[in-house]
Amino acid sequence: MLFKLFYLLKAPKEFDKLLLASVNSSCYKEFCLKVYGEDFSQFNIVDEESFSFFLKTLEKIKVRSALDLGCGNGVLTTYLAQKLDCHITGVDFSPQITVFNQNKSNKKNSFQRGVLEFYSSKEIFDLIYSLDGLYSIKKKKSFFTKIKKMLSPNGMFLFFQTEVSGARGQIIDALKETGFKVEQKDFSFNEQRLWERVLKIGKEMEGDFKKEGNLSLLHTRMAEAKRSLYFYQQNLASRHLFIAR
Repeated sequence: MLFKLFYLLKAPKEFDKLLLASVNSSCYKEFCLKVYGEDFSQFNIVDEESFSFFLKTLEKIKVRSALDLGCGNGVLTTYLAQKLDCHITGVDFSPQITVFNQNKSNKKNSFQRGVLEFYSSKEIFDLIYSLDGLYSIKKKKSFFTKIKKMLSPNGMFLFFQTEVSGARGQIIDALKETGFKVEQKDFSFNEQRLWERVLKIGKEMEGDFKKEGNLSLLHTRMAEAKRSLYFYQQNLASRHLFIAR
């Protein structure tokens, strides 16, 4: 309980600022369009092909209510609520971005602040998903057990994640031990190409971001790209969409 309180009080303010900047930056919108193929002011690593596969997978179930874990600035949450014609609850730990999101809540989406490791709800969801939002989860089996309790009998749990040094096996084992049947789709190649685009387009747009006053936003993404490509160059990383039912 003390750790939970500490985490909530000390949530990284810098990341909060970057999320807010991402939805207010014209340059970042253009950047996302060029890097991802669509602009959701996103911070995830889900390219156009990955996202299309994700949407196609959702056609297998009827979604009336969904839970978005690590919803960030809420732009994609709002889009998916309209696309799937369902209600989506978005959860994120960032304090300012949660307030920002709550101001645009409506009949199709609502937003809550919470640390994902400790999050639980009495509500039952047909779909629980996360687009690169689960990296902070330490006790995977315990977390997946809570997810299963919140999922409807025919529901689906999907999440994108990049794993380093064989962590994929631990994820699969934890899901199976929790009682999930697991499928996976490899998107490692997609991630590498996305990070290469981040560096190329980032370099091209550096002057624009500087004029706008959002150079730190761009440099954060470029630093992330360099770090991630290093892991791939060392054959230490892989990326998958995990589909659990």
